[in-house]
Amino acid sequence: MGIAQFFTSEGSRVGRRDGKAFELVRKVDAARLDLTRGLQLRLKGQLAAVPGRHIALCRAEGPGRPACLLGALFDEVAVVNPATGETLATWDVSAPDTRAPAR
Repeated sequence: MGIAQFFTSEGSRVGRRDGKAFELVRKVDAARLDLTRGLQLRLKGQLAAVPGRHIALCRAEGPGRPACLLGALFDEVAVVNPATGETLATWDVSAPDTRAPAR
């Protein structure tokens, strides 16, 4: 399953990143980081219909489970250190300027 936000050419341009990646560069004390647990990606928002479709788009190829994509409207994207619960960076993607992390 995947979760994606879709934009239409007629829709609002608020929150679009124009191809810019989410970047995070931050020093974290080694004692406060356990990368065996990875980092957590936190997405805040709501599920929303893919333009012209439903919320869930599923496709089955062969006898296995279907592959599904859920439409969403994101308000915030964050990276969290699971060892401490500390939020390392937050991007408010509902705001017009989403180029730099809020933290």
